[in-house]
Amino acid sequence: MKQATLRRVLRVGENMMAHAAALVIGLVLMIVGLGMGVTVLALPIGVPVGITGLGLFLWGGWGFGEANRRKRPE
Repeated sequence: MKQATLRRVLRVGENMMAHAAALVIGLVLMIVGLGMGVTVLALPIGVPVGITGLGLFLWGGWGFGEANRRKRPE
């Protein structure tokens, strides 16, 4: 019983760290994309970078609830 609880704690902690990292990386990518979008030459690269950052940020913020709803085999 104790080992199953430890596995669950580790799995939840791992999931939380992945989503926290996605939030931070997504925010950084959005800022970089915004900075690249200011110049005309880097605009074609800055828009996809910013949109990718937005997607990562949203997944990091709302993806945690989805992971808890899925049934995982123990």
